[in-house]
Amino acid sequence: MSEPISGAGAAVLLTAAGVVQFMTGEAGIVWAAFAGSAVFMLTSHDAPAWQRILCMLLSFPLGISFADFAAHALAHLIPGVDTVPASVGAAVAAACAVGLLKFFAHKSETGDINLPTGGGQS
Repeated sequence: MSEPISGAGAAVLLTAAGVVQFMTGEAGIVWAAFAGSAVFMLTSHDAPAWQRILCMLLSFPLGISFADFAAHALAHLIPGVDTVPASVGAAVAAACAVGLLKFFAHKSETGDINLPTGGGQS
């Protein structure tokens, strides 16, 4: 039996990606960011469904926002490559956002992150 997110959730997310693409006019970047964030949701079965959905909803706009930055970074990191399409940058940025979100979630669960409390020492 499939999970409830597989059918209805995929339809909602595809519709949202289509609406964003229509509003921005950047079809390649939007679909690449969607694909980069969807890879985690579809392949990570160890996380609960709500965590996968939240991670995808956060990484999708991050992939769109950092598409150009990731494309330029890839162009500088890969020898012999002058330009990288922004759509490739969007997929990489979304995937990196997923990785960072998982890293911080794991660190916060284990207590390895010591966040400042805001109170300074006098």
